[in-house]
Amino acid sequence: MENKVIYDIYDRNKYPTIVEHGIYKDRAWCIRMHDFPCAYVEKRIGDSKRTIDEVVHYGITWEDSLPNSENQEVMLPYVNREFWGWDYGHCEDYRGKDSSNNRPTNKKWTSEEIINEIYKAVDSLEEKKVKDEKLKKIQFSGVVRVDGFEIFLLKEIITYAKENNIVEPQDKIYLDNLENVIDQFMGKVRKYLE
Repeated sequence: MENKVIYDIYDRNKYPTIVEHGIYKDRAWCIRMHDFPCAYVEKRIGDSKRTIDEVVHYGITWEDSLPNSENQEVMLPYVNREFWGWDYGHCEDYRGKDSSNNRPTNKKWTSEEIINEIYKAVDSLEEKKVKDEKLKKIQFSGVVRVDGFEIFLLKEIITYAKENNIVEPQDKIYLDNLENVIDQFMGKVRKYLE
């Protein structure tokens, strides 16, 4: 993709306009111009706002369906989807020719820079999804291999043994200690996967 400067279209007479759009890792995204560019990424069930909020320029400022645009038809396939959005109109960003807040040092964003940030946001969401899947496997499977560790989920076996009086009284203390060790280990695994 060429390094197209996005501010060359700040001077358009009709606002707002979707200037770039696409699909990345099966998520819709777009860049919409108003007085300054705004980026939008499709939101999915189970996504964490915190995951994307830490990656994008000054955090999420929009959470809803896409706002109306002059050329909304390019996003028609995505009208029933939810999006997160953020803008590039902060104090050090270029805010269009009519803005009294512009200084010579204000950042004029390119399409390429914004698309790279969109991709980073999607990558973060997808990485979080993979980590969540690993954690679910750890919690609900019998034997799971995670990053070189084989984890036997004895907690369910211990609980079953206790509830069904399969354990000798002297072994209950041992199982209680083992259960505590498993809980501590699971806590460490959760922190590692966050």
